[in-house]
Amino acid sequence: MPEIGIGLIGCGEIADLHAQALQGIAGARIVAAYDLQPDRSGAFADKFNVKSAVNVEDLLANPEVQAVYVMTRHDSHAAYVLKALEAGKHVFCEKPLALTEEDARKVYRAARGSKTYLMVGFNHRWGPAVQSVRAYAKAQNTLIRLVQVTFATAPFLENWGGLPIEGGGVFPCLGSHALDLACYLADDEPVRVTALGARLRLTGPYLDDTGAALIQTRSGALCSVTFHDHAPASYVNYATGMTSHLVRAEVFGDGWAAVVDDIQKARYFDSRGCREDLFPGDDPLTILGIAQEDAHFVNCLLAGQAPSPDFREGLRAFRVVKAALDSAREERTLPVEGVVE
Repeated sequence: MPEIGIGLIGCGEIADLHAQALQGIAGARIVAAYDLQPDRSGAFADKFNVKSAVNVEDLLANPEVQAVYVMTRHDSHAAYVLKALEAGKHVFCEKPLALTEEDARKVYRAARGSKTYLMVGFNHRWGPAVQSVRAYAKAQNTLIRLVQVTFATAPFLENWGGLPIEGGGVFPCLGSHALDLACYLADDEPVRVTALGARLRLTGPYLDDTGAALIQTRSGALCSVTFHDHAPASYVNYATGMTSHLVRAEVFGDGWAAVVDDIQKARYFDSRGCREDLFPGDDPLTILGIAQEDAHFVNCLLAGQAPSPDFREGLRAFRVVKAALDSAREERTLPVEGVVE
């Protein structure tokens, strides 16, 4: 069977999850890994029985590496993606695609002109309950009127994610997931946003730990979104994914509603009453959507097809977050710049 050789840039927690998922996907083979911290890279390489690259250039020069996963601090995403595309590699980049408009445009232009593919990692799109709710909503064949999304994690922003340069705070860290998910469930383009940010727990050099946004889409629908890291570990169970309220969402259309009650439960309300779908299982990689998004990426590459979300959706997601962050800072409603080919 044909194989896609994969190199990993960044060997932290999220890389460990993706590596576990990739090991279970037919046609995927992890070849090498690199991290700025040699000890971490070496330990990761030993754990997954792959080569520890000396540097990024070493990894990209490896002819067995056809695709690269970028899973580093947010401020380095764009630079690594550009290097990988220039080296002729397919790229999977964890969200966000970039932290600045300039970098996001550079990645967009490079990916648009490349013969290889770029996918942006929004794993919560792929959760079983989210997929079920989206399929139900599309099957109603009516306009969606309102989407409500809550994204809550246990405290974690008191590290690089909460700093201005490296992570960008709650808007890029959690808002990127929540805002993308709201637009994904609304199945429409965002056109304007009003947002608020607050620093309720963090102090010192750290940015906001709480955010809320109201997005209006092209059809006029509203998406109400909140995101924060104030939840107790028992509420979200991110490490296992099980019975987790990490993501909660409600979608309302004409005469119906659909709810992601937790990551493993979806409910539907319409003229036939209320019914519920459960998605049992104890594999966090599936519950959190990581296994599904990785399988989609690999299978698209094997088939010679563009994966989704691609660089266009990645740029749109960046611009929604940027508009929300600017709105919170400027205390006014702002337009969301579209993606023009």
